[in-house]
Amino acid sequence: MEMLMRDVELRKAEFVTVFQQALSPCGRYLAAGDSYGRVSLFQLAAAVAANTIVESRRPIVTFQAFDNSPVYTLITAADEFLVTGGVGPVKGWSWKELIRKCKEHAPGAAAAIAPTLLWSLPLTSKPSVFDEAEANCLCFDDRDNVLYAACGNDLIQRWNLETGAPLNDSLSGHTDYVQWICLNKTASFGLASASEDGTAKVWDLRSPSAAIKSFCPSSKKEAVRNEFGNWLSCVDVDMSGQWLVCGGGPSLTLWHISSGEMTCVLDTPSATHNYISAQDGSGEVVAGASDGRLHHFGFNGAPVKQVQVNMRNVFHFHTTDKLTRLTTACGDSPDIDVFTSPGYVAFTLSTRSPATASAAAVALS
Repeated sequence: MEMLMRDVELRKAEFVTVFQQALSPCGRYLAAGDSYGRVSLFQLAAAVAANTIVESRRPIVTFQAFDNSPVYTLITAADEFLVTGGVGPVKGWSWKELIRKCKEHAPGAAAAIAPTLLWSLPLTSKPSVFDEAEANCLCFDDRDNVLYAACGNDLIQRWNLETGAPLNDSLSGHTDYVQWICLNKTASFGLASASEDGTAKVWDLRSPSAAIKSFCPSSKKEAVRNEFGNWLSCVDVDMSGQWLVCGGGPSLTLWHISSGEMTCVLDTPSATHNYISAQDGSGEVVAGASDGRLHHFGFNGAPVKQVQVNMRNVFHFHTTDKLTRLTTACGDSPDIDVFTSPGYVAFTLSTRSPATASAAAVALS
């Protein structure tokens, strides 16, 4: 029985999904949340060094953020907190403590730590569902110190992070799980959301009682893909605040926000979409999809390029803006792909410890 359990644990290590990543305030560390409720921390400078060793591309430390839930989302907030979301309360951890613990261990140690939980913010339960609600996406507005969570209770919940107090007026209007939210600081509406109800909405955060615009890709025959469904999983707004792009089951679509008109379809014929970026300053829309690719488009809908990654579903990608200019992509794999220049994967970070990696290779051979 002991050998069987060990074999199960080793195989589990190979079937990890990394849902999202967050950069430390100093830019030196990358946190990754996975399907077993763990957060793994990597030292980026050591991983990218020319003379690096394999161990430097494995976690320095790991900790259990949730016992009975994946880490669906995590972000850095207020240059101080690592915030994690899953089933149940949203949790806040100290980056200072996490970095201090990283410095106590050698690169690649994958040492299990138990950091102090600074605070937790409860989610409102959905009346028709017995299970706890989950946070699918988090974002933080540093202008007014407010944390937002896209939740499985059909709401976008808000808290003042200085006091931890919930803001009474949660954003309501979606009729199914809210899967993604994004802030836009250059436009009056402030926040956009995507839901499994098939709509993307924009909200004026000054009077959030109702969305000011709603977009439904499945209402456009050019975007309908019956084989995938009408649900939406991701949304982003460009840096000008004029254009919204959303994806999921329907085709990826670009909308002019003020007029409410769809302007073009960004075609990924055989793939659904898990994550979109339209704010990286490149002048492109980049979509992480279910075909193991990053799809790059111009804002006229024209395809620019496709980049192959080492996972089937790309759930998140992130470009660092401090110290090292890296793009990291994660998904349904225990490995995180790292790009040092556009177009190809330079190396991978592995969420597996050295011992687990070696034993798993033997067990699966």
